[in-house]
Amino acid sequence: MDKPRNLQLRLLSYGVIAYMMLAFAWWSILLFTKNRDAYEAKRDKMRLMMIAREEIPPTDEAFYST
Repeated sequence: MDKPRNLQLRLLSYGVIAYMMLAFAWWSILLFTKNRDAYEAKRDKMRLMMIAREEIPPTDEAFYST
């Protein structure tokens, strides 16, 4: 009687550990993509502000050389 209960607890523990690892991987991917999107938005905003102030011509080469 003790062995089936022990097996159930072990399987439950492995299931919870696997679930937590999958959740951690999901959040890592989500944070990576959100940070990339935020960086690109900030970069584009900075480029538009520099073009509006006529600090650089509206080309990608001029922006990336600054």
